Amino acid sequence: MSTAENFRESALEAFGFLVKEFGFKCTQKGPQRVRYESKSVFAVVSQDPQSYKIEFIIGRLPDTAESLNYTIVDIINSAGAAKEAGNTSFQSSDEKTARRMILELAGLVKKYAPAFLAGDDAAFKRLEDMATREEQKKVRQYDLAMARKNAEFAWQKQNFQKVVEFLEPVKCDLLPAELKRLEYCQRMR
Repeated sequence: MSTAENFRESALEAFGFLVKEFGFKCTQKGPQRVRYESKSVFAVVSQDPQSYKIEFIIGRLPDTAESLNYTIVDIINSAGAAKEAGNTSFQSSDEKTARRMILELAGLVKKYAPAFLAGDDAAFKRLEDMATREEQKKVRQYDLAMARKNAEFAWQKQNFQKVVEFLEPVKCDLLPAELKRLEYCQRMR
């Protein structure tokens, strides 16, 4: 049996509880991807053929390009259980180790994802809100980094008006030294 066939068989065995306990149907049995669907939710267990990363992804049906999909890490983080869950990164080209990791991944799904597997709207809303907050945080960090870079360039040119223009919108995120620089530039412009 090939590594891909072993992955498929291990995934079908480890995630069989989706069918037995949650009413899912297995809709795809590829060599490195097994997909399950219920009336409102899909779940995918896959192994990347190049990196050998093993993943669990869940989302709502219908599954479109605009649909949000979540990993077991997202689910665990939304529960505030990252420390309790321990290792959530699974990667192995060795068949025995991969099989053990698939079983561990299934255990995490069984423990932390029942509400999602049941299609609970509140659980998915919590994940959507978390994803929105994370995206807003990334945008804010990017804006702050750009403001700092542009302000530094303006500072070197002694263009105090530009320093103020760049730093004022991100004032609440500035470090104490940056606030002092902003105050100085406001006086000097």
